[in-house]
Amino acid sequence: YWYDREGSPLFLSNHVDIMRRFLRVELSMEAWNRLIRRQFLLDNHLFFRPGMLHEDELWSYELYNVVQSIVLIPEVTYLYEKNGDSIMNSSANHISRIEGYQILVSNMLDSLCRDLYVDRFFWGIYMFMKSEAIIRNEGFSGEIVSKNKQLSRMMRSRSLSDCRLFIFFFLQITIQPPFSWL
Repeated sequence: YWYDREGSPLFLSNHVDIMRRFLRVELSMEAWNRLIRRQFLLDNHLFFRPGMLHEDELWSYELYNVVQSIVLIPEVTYLYEKNGDSIMNSSANHISRIEGYQILVSNMLDSLCRDLYVDRFFWGIYMFMKSEAIIRNEGFSGEIVSKNKQLSRMMRSRSLSDCRLFIFFFLQITIQPPFSWL
């Protein structure tokens, strides 16, 4: 879905461009439908975190963080059917989903660097807002909400300490009610 299926293969060999496309959700976050050398995965310690929901997103973040080139082909090689009864849609797994998003935000904060700082931060905000939506829609309280509030403070603090005032003010406006409800 991210480029013309009728065209020819697209070769990307600029690491920064590849990571930027991922952070802007122009490249798929799902782990299926990839062809990667096993040795590359082993050399870069690219493994799934056991017991985590949204492990594809964390794994893909780590993959795109180290990959130097990719080829996107226009042929459809995998059909994915969305299942309303899947684990991802089960209300019993809402806390696990929130915890997965929280891990993604923490990972983003840990991997912030000068390279693509803004894109990385906005990807983290996107993941944070996904957890906030579940919390709000399901009416959660307690420890899971406290963890999200802590992440919110960490994001604001980090943006200030890195002198990223635009991101700080963006966070002040968007991740707190009433704008977070939008």
